[in-house]
Amino acid sequence: MKPVIRIKKYNERIKACPFCGSPAEIVKARMITSMYVIRCTNEACGADIVFSGCELDAEKSLEHFNHRADGSFS
Repeated sequence: MKPVIRIKKYNERIKACPFCGSPAEIVKARMITSMYVIRCTNEACGADIVFSGCELDAEKSLEHFNHRADGSFS
């Protein structure tokens, strides 16, 4: 992924990575257009998650990421 800007104000609200359980973070990827990406901080996992329709809105991305199959949110 291209260089990113870490958006730290969401760190306390974001759930752990659903793949490995490590902390996750929201970053703003600096590509052709800037977009929000949920990123696992565990380099061995490497999950980068973008939600269609939410890539330009950090709050919507956080809401989608924190939703789990059991119906729970953050």
